[in-house]
Amino acid sequence: MQSTAKVIDFNRIHRASLNATPGKKPKILFVDDEERILNTMQALFRRRYDTTTTTDGYHALELLQQDHYHLLISDQRMPVMAGVDLLREAKSVSPDTMRILLTGYSDLAAIIGSVNDGEVFRFLNKPWNTQEFVSTVDEAVKIGLELQEAANEAPSAPLPPAIDLSPQPDSDHPSEPEASTVPQPVESLDAADENIIVLRGDSEILALIRSILPGCRILEANDYDETINLMLRHEIGVIVSNLDDDYEDTLEFFSLLKNEHPQVVSILLANSGDSTTLIHLINHARVFRYMFKPIRERLLKRYLNAAIEQYQTFKIAPTLLKQQKAQEKLLQPDNIEEAAQTQTANGSDKNKSTSVPVTQDAPNLRGKMRKIRSFFSRLISG
Repeated sequence: MQSTAKVIDFNRIHRASLNATPGKKPKILFVDDEERILNTMQALFRRRYDTTTTTDGYHALELLQQDHYHLLISDQRMPVMAGVDLLREAKSVSPDTMRILLTGYSDLAAIIGSVNDGEVFRFLNKPWNTQEFVSTVDEAVKIGLELQEAANEAPSAPLPPAIDLSPQPDSDHPSEPEASTVPQPVESLDAADENIIVLRGDSEILALIRSILPGCRILEANDYDETINLMLRHEIGVIVSNLDDDYEDTLEFFSLLKNEHPQVVSILLANSGDSTTLIHLINHARVFRYMFKPIRERLLKRYLNAAIEQYQTFKIAPTLLKQQKAQEKLLQPDNIEEAAQTQTANGSDKNKSTSVPVTQDAPNLRGKMRKIRSFFSRLISG
């Protein structure tokens, strides 16, 4: 098992938000093509944060190259550059900047892109719930400060290459990985020591994954109890799971898993999907990649390599696990849309919350998961 000399010091991490550069507020960059929305967001946060606004995604990328921002919040539907495209490029330009996608539209392709390309921290609806919006921003900024402190203490590394900021032709498929300019994972990784669980995988999926990762140990599980039992016996880095019709059970399991063992990286395979399901999976389960069937081998290979690379990165820099924190608390929408003046034509979305309640089986699952002792558990406990 790969080891690391770095030990998580949560007291040091907690001090990050208190030990920011004296006299300087944490920096947030808001991007929206509507000035009134930008003014509303500035009014909400300018007393606590150093806020910058722009209506242009390309200008936002220039700002990210010129200065460090702890949080980037972008609308999705913008005429010059879509929000998911901006977040994808921002991940390359400023990887330690937290990213939130904000939209009033149920755009399934954009949501898939936000998780597969942009790796967003949260997805929030417009019109938003004020309590949820403020608490999410505060949480994201705190993590952004911790990541900045960890980066300042780490050995210096080369800056990411500058990207082409010239406008590109519109794409009908914003989530298509081939369109991404983010550097892709290498085709093969030193993953011989990694264990991967395939949950409810058919013979075709199992054979495909074994052919893609011949050096990994591929473990089969038919249900969540078998998955937990395997995790009790093996150090698990990645779980690939079929998402069939049991959305609530899947969300519950992976939400609890992310909160108890944030180092585990998940890839979900689905026959279909809807915006609400995906938003919950992003916010509450922090899914790493989401794929529709039939599975494309090349794309699955890319996602598996990226998942293993992510897990191995957590081993080297466990502070990055703070970025994996999932949303837990149930919040109900209020009438902030009147004050924010963010009503959209899609009125059916205005009463939707991006939070979900915890089911009755959650305590039982959580108790089982807490028995799992992993490499990261030993780091935390010392």
